[in-house]
Amino acid sequence: LLKGKRVGIVANQTSVIFKDKNRTHLVDSLLALQVNVVTVFSPEHGFRGQADAAEHVADGVDTKTGLPIISLHGK
Repeated sequence: LLKGKRVGIVANQTSVIFKDKNRTHLVDSLLALQVNVVTVFSPEHGFRGQADAAEHVADGVDTKTGLPIISLHGK
């Protein structure tokens, strides 16, 4: 379904997959499956949950993946 597509994901720190007591973020899992994730759209608290409630979260780049992060909080 996603093969050959450019994919944008709406995700936050709760977008995880649990398997055998291991926790992997959805975006990290998709990248490992070679899905062409090109952008992450993030609601309040930031993509990986680094921001406090009501804190302004600017657009940026995820340090783990290098993907652009577009903040949806306050828009």
